[in-house]
Amino acid sequence: METLNPNLYVSQLNKSKRKGKIFIDYLRNQRSATAIAPYSTRAKENASVSTPLTWNELSARIKSDTFTVSNLPKRLAQLKEDPWLDFFTLKQTLRLPKV
Repeated sequence: METLNPNLYVSQLNKSKRKGKIFIDYLRNQRSATAIAPYSTRAKENASVSTPLTWNELSARIKSDTFTVSNLPKRLAQLKEDPWLDFFTLKQTLRLPKV
């Protein structure tokens, strides 16, 4: 894709080269990749769980194994709003750069 249309697609990890382009993450297409759906349990020690976060929850303390099957129910119970409240009604568009 990048070879056919370099003005639109990029596969380089360097963020400065991605501006205005669609990033093609070919590294997620391998056996050891762990990109999974939200609230899925990872096959790792302590059974960490893929967990959606709000922007204000992000910090250096949050790691890929922060939430587990043991502590995630407590986190969800403490939320003031369902993180998926607008999931089926939110409309977003991807504005493609002009070629």
